[in-house]
Amino acid sequence: MWEPIGQGRDGYRLTIRATRVSMRQLVAIIVGCVAVGGSAATAALIAISLETDSMLGRSGVVAVGGGVAVVIVLALLWIFARRRKRYVIEWDDGGIRIIGAGAERALPWASIARVLIRLDTDYARVEVKGTDGESVTLLAGFGSQDVKKAHAIDPIPGEVADLLHRHLCVEQPSRRDALGLHVFLRTQQTVA
Repeated sequence: MWEPIGQGRDGYRLTIRATRVSMRQLVAIIVGCVAVGGSAATAALIAISLETDSMLGRSGVVAVGGGVAVVIVLALLWIFARRRKRYVIEWDDGGIRIIGAGAERALPWASIARVLIRLDTDYARVEVKGTDGESVTLLAGFGSQDVKKAHAIDPIPGEVADLLHRHLCVEQPSRRDALGLHVFLRTQQTVA
């Protein structure tokens, strides 16, 4: 939920429940789940064929693979739900401040290379990447969307987009026709 910061400060505050996970970690989790799920499904199919002395047809293979996939997805949802914390992200003229999970991190605008905000899908997240390559990713989408809401993160207020543009960031058009994906990049400084 976006709201003005107030208290004599000009800016906005975004409060979300999210899991702090990098995109590298998320890709590793997905690849690991596919590998573990594939191995488990293969082992189950081999065990069934050895016990019954018959090979399962396509529907049997789909049923076994689907069962393994459901178990893995439910396990992941449980893990991500347990790791979810409340985060407050403040956007003002000084930079971006991330408060949550017992820590606070302040990033001045000069140290920010990219801001990515994904409003919808299971990959809904806020990602802030620094000029030094360090990044903070708060995954708000996976397993968190209320069935009554279309987006895990509310739409970006115009004032926040103006704030990002004011601090030398330009919005990169989405290549994948993803309406909920907003990527703000630091403009390249040219030397004359």
